[in-house]
Amino acid sequence: MRRHCRLRRPPDAPSGSCSPAGFRGTEAALHDQQSHAENSLTAALASILRLLPGPLPDRLDTTAADCLAIIKGINDAAGERGETDMAGLEKRVKRAVFGYLGLDISIAI
Repeated sequence: MRRHCRLRRPPDAPSGSCSPAGFRGTEAALHDQQSHAENSLTAALASILRLLPGPLPDRLDTTAADCLAIIKGINDAAGERGETDMAGLEKRVKRAVFGYLGLDISIAI
């Protein structure tokens, strides 16, 4: 008869964390962390966009969020395809974001 090795719960893990309710709590916490990170990135990017020459977009926060969505979309698609050419990925992301912002794409490459 074969014995199965069971993983031990770390001493600091809350009891019941392996139950479906525990997973939902963890999922909610991860979602909150992701939302906070995205809000922080959007705010940081909006601050950077303020430094660009020329007129500012009407809705700077929306423009920043759009740029992050472009970046995330291209990176996620590249990851799903298993791409390993980071330099090429960086160029594509820069071209997409600079193009969206109406900036000179030649300085992105």
